[in-house]
Amino acid sequence: MAIQFNLLHAQPTHEQARLFLKDAQASTTMYYSPEEEADRSRWGQVLEIPVTDFELSVRSRNCLKKMNIRTLGDLTRVTEQQLLSSKNFGETSLAEIKEMMQSKGLRLGQSIEEGSHYEMRYRPQQPL
Repeated sequence: MAIQFNLLHAQPTHEQARLFLKDAQASTTMYYSPEEEADRSRWGQVLEIPVTDFELSVRSRNCLKKMNIRTLGDLTRVTEQQLLSSKNFGETSLAEIKEMMQSKGLRLGQSIEEGSHYEMRYRPQQPL
């Protein structure tokens, strides 16, 4: 880094040296934990599980499909009230969904509460 800094001092317009110095300075505050990365990866895999992989009633399945809820991650982004406000979605369906979520260590509205800490992907609401 000292060589690059000296080069920058001698030639302040040297673009490659400026980029290298900028990267070196940024890397001093970087932190990487393989354990945290593995945790995020596991959670990401759980959140990507389709709701069709579970034995749900036809009513629950149809309501989720109508609400465009395809994965467990989608369910962590909706609240109980949002589900109950959907047509034909009642307490029995809600109990069924909550049981399914608990089996994977999740709960409805979890991503909203945690600020989407584990949710990293972008899914457009409208088809592109």
